[in-house]
Amino acid sequence: MESFNSAFSEYLLARIPLIPNDTLRAWDAADELLLSQLQEQNLPTANSKILLINDNFGALACALQGHTLQSWSDSYIAHLALQHNFKLNNFDADSLPQNIPSTATPQGDIDIVLIKVPKTLALLEEQLIQLRALIRPDSIIIAGAMVKHLPGSAIQMFEDILGPTHTSLARKKARLIFTQLDTDKVVAPTAYPHSYFEEDIQLQLSNHANVFSKDKLDIGARFMLQQFNQLPPATKVVDLGCGNGVLGILAQRQLPEAEIHFVDESYMAIASAQENYRVEHPNTQAFFHTSDSLNQAQIESPDLIICNPPFHQQHTVGDQVAWTMLHQGYAALNTGGSFWLVGNRHLGYHVKMKKLFGNCTSVAGDKKFVVLSSIK
Repeated sequence: MESFNSAFSEYLLARIPLIPNDTLRAWDAADELLLSQLQEQNLPTANSKILLINDNFGALACALQGHTLQSWSDSYIAHLALQHNFKLNNFDADSLPQNIPSTATPQGDIDIVLIKVPKTLALLEEQLIQLRALIRPDSIIIAGAMVKHLPGSAIQMFEDILGPTHTSLARKKARLIFTQLDTDKVVAPTAYPHSYFEEDIQLQLSNHANVFSKDKLDIGARFMLQQFNQLPPATKVVDLGCGNGVLGILAQRQLPEAEIHFVDESYMAIASAQENYRVEHPNTQAFFHTSDSLNQAQIESPDLIICNPPFHQQHTVGDQVAWTMLHQGYAALNTGGSFWLVGNRHLGYHVKMKKLFGNCTSVAGDKKFVVLSSIK
């Protein structure tokens, strides 16, 4: 954790999941600019209703605690981080913002909207379309992003969906976007969830806006599915970091008597997995967990964990999430249980798995991907 000296106050912030000796900060210059801009405009007032969108670790919420806040995000980890950082700073529990998942709608008549531009532009599009119904022409809407993560198409999206838009000059490699609602603008309804039929596996898939590989099957998942005829017997299976649920759904085909659990920190991923599972297995019960890896899922003694781990958290690339999944998977598995993982060959997951489990087998590999298996 580090001390963040914002325009409003100084407070401690930590990234979630907590990683010993973590060198990454829980805020960036875009957070700083957003808060400085509010202060320059003498905002917020005592009665301001504020909507925070994609406040990744609660940097904005902590600065504005004491005001009427809603925090709208697709990340369960972001909401966990907000709660953690409020406790870290001994803020009044009654001032904790209302955490709104991306699959729900915030309360409307918003005075101030602060947006951190997300990595996935489809998510931004979905959020802006829904935002129209929650704001007024006089609502203040300010978005922030690091310049290197802000494509021109994102700025144009504000103009096309909300109304007149302009940007600030770049400061500390960050930039602000200012926009105003044009009530006369005609905007097409959301295109999500997006559905397609995957011929190779004979499966109809429906993906919400923030689900990875929305238009076609992820090539890593596709390669892992080609190895499913080698899956070991199992009575309880976890699809960890499930995305749209394709691995768990096909594992159910392969192991029809198994109990399947789907786990992801994205609200939209879990919603997609639920919808896709019901289409393929309408008469079978599965279990769905919105969780930081296995921390909140509390799945006892699975026999098999299948995992296509992400290699980034927001814009930060690394193997911290995969490493967390491996550690928690090892702790949860039955003795003799298996952890199956697919990843890019160059990421070297086999080294980590062998170190943790004491063994690692290459199930299959090609020039880009490898499917690995370790037994507890």
